[in-house]
Amino acid sequence: MSHELSKTRLYKIYQGMKQRCYNESDHNYSRYGGRGIKICDGWLKNNGLQNFIEWSLDNGYNDDLTIDRIDPNGNYEPSNCRWVTRSMNTSLVFDKDIINHQVKNEFIFTNNEHLIIELKKLMLDDKISKKEIADKMKIKPQGLTKLLNKKNFGFEDVQKILEAMGYEMEIKFIKKESCPNLKG
Repeated sequence: MSHELSKTRLYKIYQGMKQRCYNESDHNYSRYGGRGIKICDGWLKNNGLQNFIEWSLDNGYNDDLTIDRIDPNGNYEPSNCRWVTRSMNTSLVFDKDIINHQVKNEFIFTNNEHLIIELKKLMLDDKISKKEIADKMKIKPQGLTKLLNKKNFGFEDVQKILEAMGYEMEIKFIKKESCPNLKG
């Protein structure tokens, strides 16, 4: 796309939604399009980008906010979307007794390997490099790699990395019975 909109943050957000919902090669497709999540016709078809931008500007968009689906199983559409802070849009949930599962930007972890995979996905989503994170943590990129590879990688390590990325970590403990889709 050669027009000026292609250089805007809203255009990138719009393209990201399309990739997550319709590109089977996208690393997030399984969490979006693979679960049947789509973009409404008003945002996808004729004048879709323009309609999305107009809705965004009329509904509180600013460069510090991210798009959020109110119902995590619902589509990207005006009645199900809002603009929220990054920290509000992402919270981490840990429970040692629950199988790995993700529900609306809340991650439930049972082991360090899954935790590190989710952190790496978050880095990809945010397009932030290990070097940028390491710089903010005031360590060398090799130090961040060592940290991610350490055997006893824990909550404090996660918190340091997330803070360097601009996130806040929220820890919740939930009972296994409250997640009926989980095996265990």
